[in-house]
Amino acid sequence: MSAIEPSAVPRRPPGRPRSERADRAILDAALALFVERGFDNISIDDISARAGVARTTVYRRWSSKAALIAEAIGSERGAPELDVDAKAGSPERVFDSLAQALTAPDMKKIMARLIGASVDHPELIAAYWRTYMEPRRLAAMGRLEAAQARGQLPADTDVSVILDVIAGAIAYQMVVRPGERTAGEIKSHLMAVLRELGIDSALPASRVRRQKPTS
Repeated sequence: MSAIEPSAVPRRPPGRPRSERADRAILDAALALFVERGFDNISIDDISARAGVARTTVYRRWSSKAALIAEAIGSERGAPELDVDAKAGSPERVFDSLAQALTAPDMKKIMARLIGASVDHPELIAAYWRTYMEPRRLAAMGRLEAAQARGQLPADTDVSVILDVIAGAIAYQMVVRPGERTAGEIKSHLMAVLRELGIDSALPASRVRRQKPTS
């Protein structure tokens, strides 16, 4: 049997291996404090104390408080809009999964805190966009473009605008409009947005057409 080439042998990175338990404790602590106090009123010392780890443990994993909070929010929210199979998942199934995630406990507070901090702390929203939103947006855009190529969306649909409209509808329902929304209400509203855009998910692909505005 031939010898294994040195380059083929996996090498452990230098230093002590990361502890998944410590990572989870830090993320949970960061998110809980962010919800309770907001971005301005927490420090790495507060987070490390809540997580039960040394502050150096936090800094070895995240370069800044903004980077840590951004990952904590992304970890809590997950990516339900990407979990449904791209070919089998209808808009209704995707929106059902998304609505369940958006109505999880504290999610409204998390979104409000994030948007509220964006003016005084653009580094936080930039970190959240870079590490969480942009990769998922690109993946969602790719799925929409694939559906468009299969004839499931009108050929002249601007999928980037569709994503912007959906994101805006979510932000309005979750943060701006008073009161709590149920998962069913969020899902129904997003389905209504599609219909208003002239995309009826109940129609066969060959019959999907964008509605023309009346004069």
